[in-house]
Amino acid sequence: MNNSSLLNLILILVPFLLTFDKKAEVFNGWKAIFPSVAITGIVAVIIKIIFTRYKLVLYDYNLTSGISFFEVPGESALFCFTVPFAGICTYNYLNSRFPKNELEKYSLALSNILLGLSIAIIFFAYTKAYPVITFSLFLLLLFYIEYVNTYRFMYRFYRVYGLFILVYALSQLLFNSGAIAYHVAHTIKFNVAYVPFENYFLLGLLLLSAIYLFEFFKRPSHGFA
Repeated sequence: MNNSSLLNLILILVPFLLTFDKKAEVFNGWKAIFPSVAITGIVAVIIKIIFTRYKLVLYDYNLTSGISFFEVPGESALFCFTVPFAGICTYNYLNSRFPKNELEKYSLALSNILLGLSIAIIFFAYTKAYPVITFSLFLLLLFYIEYVNTYRFMYRFYRVYGLFILVYALSQLLFNSGAIAYHVAHTIKFNVAYVPFENYFLLGLLLLSAIYLFEFFKRPSHGFA
């Protein structure tokens, strides 16, 4: 089992392990979890295919499972589904165990900082495809959620995002096998825990998409409650 497959297995198992905490509601709104994960995962795989097709992301297929989908290794494609699944379940867990939401009033300020950072990187790295695509998508989604969408959940999202940033960075420090490389000329050339800075915003895009869709689908009017 390679490192990516191990990480996928952990992401699948963690939500079920969290159910041993009897005070938590890990699979609350379970009918809304499936469409949220499916839609997010499919879009994320398409983005990975584009990155791979244009050589922005490169794979050493000798270090992968040998199964690929439009040149994207199977375990890398699966990651697009396991992260949203684990993210939504962790979101449910934290919401049920720590329901207080007083810090929501500060979430817009943090979002504005991230919006400003995204605009700055797009401006200064406009010739580099990887950051432009990553930060443009992140910017559009975050702007929509904060200034168009009416569901308020960003503080609770940021709890999950912060936790996943730590887990992702730690996993790269401990388990990075070198199976995935990046076209340096198309990045901002700033790595954190061996991976481009952009990856942490792709992670945020993946989690934010899934959690927003989960909040959308679990509303009684959408029939998934």
